[in-house]
Amino acid sequence: MRCHVRIGRLVSHPCARTSHERCPRCNEPMCERHRGAAGACVVCAGTHTPPRAPTSLSLEELMTFSEAELAAFDAPGHARAGKLGDLDS
Repeated sequence: MRCHVRIGRLVSHPCARTSHERCPRCNEPMCERHRGAAGACVVCAGTHTPPRAPTSLSLEELMTFSEAELAAFDAPGHARAGKLGDLDS
């Protein structure tokens, strides 16, 4: 039996930790971490905030890479705009 409480910041998914008991209110499995007040799961106890993934990203957020991240493309066999390396012969 696995915990049903939804977690995750970018991708919402069930906790999936092993659970040994069920919530007395909703009868869903819950792990020790997600056991709330009076033995109910944190969802039924009202102490859980469901995760919300971002619904959009700006082009600037998608296209912003650090020099270290860009350096990975400078390895042999990779081409980068304006720096073709082995491909420009």
